Amino acid sequence: MSVWVYTRRARLGPLGPLVHIYPFPLRIGGHPMTSPRRWFGSLPIERQVLVLALVLDPIGFAVGYLVGPSFGVDPIIGGVYGLVAASLPVALHVSRAVNR
Repeated sequence: MSVWVYTRRARLGPLGPLVHIYPFPLRIGGHPMTSPRRWFGSLPIERQVLVLALVLDPIGFAVGYLVGPSFGVDPIIGGVYGLVAASLPVALHVSRAVNR
């Protein structure tokens, strides 16, 4: 089952903007899989760790930076705590992958 997405690209020419519609199948990472979970599971463990770190580390730092002062610590220290907290799911994922 594939999902078709239609996009519009506007080009400026002597007659003004011309709108073209190009159909193409939606593929995540070049794989014709419909589920992001299946796509993530098909990656090698090294890339899985990289994807998790790229997604979770900025979120953890931002949350720690913003919530840290409400706990009485400097914002940068809260960001460091957020990074440590964000590394926990990555470590659990690696330990689960090693035990498989």
